[in-house]
Amino acid sequence: MKRKLPPLNWLRTFESSARNLSFKLAADELSLTSAAVSKQIKNLEYNLGVTLFKRLPNGLELSDYGAIYLPSVREAIERLSNATHELFGKRAESILNIKVSLVFSLCWLAPRIDRFYAQHPNIDLRINSNLWVRDGPVESDYDFEIRYGRGTWAGLNSDRLTWDHLVPVCSKTLVDQGGLKRPQDLKNHTLLNVIGYEEGWSQWLASVGMSEMEPRSEKRFDTLISTLDLAERGLGVALGRSSLIAERLEQGRLVTPFEKTISTDEAFYLVYPSSSISLGANVDEHKKSADLFKEWILFESSQD
Repeated sequence: MKRKLPPLNWLRTFESSARNLSFKLAADELSLTSAAVSKQIKNLEYNLGVTLFKRLPNGLELSDYGAIYLPSVREAIERLSNATHELFGKRAESILNIKVSLVFSLCWLAPRIDRFYAQHPNIDLRINSNLWVRDGPVESDYDFEIRYGRGTWAGLNSDRLTWDHLVPVCSKTLVDQGGLKRPQDLKNHTLLNVIGYEEGWSQWLASVGMSEMEPRSEKRFDTLISTLDLAERGLGVALGRSSLIAERLEQGRLVTPFEKTISTDEAFYLVYPSSSISLGANVDEHKKSADLFKEWILFESSQD
């Protein structure tokens, strides 16, 4: 059964009247006439089928129903106000919407994002993470997308962010207990594969002359995050991309059992329509914010 909700303006009028215990003060606060406030309260009471106020000679007093109803109404209005301010309260030119693949967001962007906010505290980044950012035009809701591929998307600018090498990674426990000393030892282990990358285990194994090797088992996942997490738990060997595993290697959560790496032509790119960034002094504030983010992320990528 569909529940009937009173109009929001009636509820705002009730909350103000109850807080001030005065129709006149509520009218001043809401920029209404006292008669309009009184009429909205009567409409609300009729809609609910109860009396919310006791009309006294010298003011108002909440009825039992009004006193019970007020906390819920006040909380709902406060939550709606806070959500509205959070989403729309800041000036539009200081908000940048960015669509990015989940693995890049967690493994590359998250460890660096505090540096952007330290430099640009007035720019708010709204980051939407997806397993994969699809090909095609950049969606109109976004200023930038961060995509994985070869940098060729028709009608779009793309700035390369990563220059990856592929390297096997696993837990230190697996190395110590599983006898991973040579690439040939991989035949006794589970290889963790990621669906969606053009280059992976086949290319790495070919580079060490093991194209025909049959591992003990293989598992396939739709995101590199899954393979890295399982590798940390000692459940197999993943093929890491150097830009995405640096933090895990530094923290010892993953190790590289072999020195052999191969470069990959695939990379993460900052992608945007050619008309979305305008350099120069005579640009609006939103484009200036976009320019600053682009400058920052390209500088961060150059440090890798």
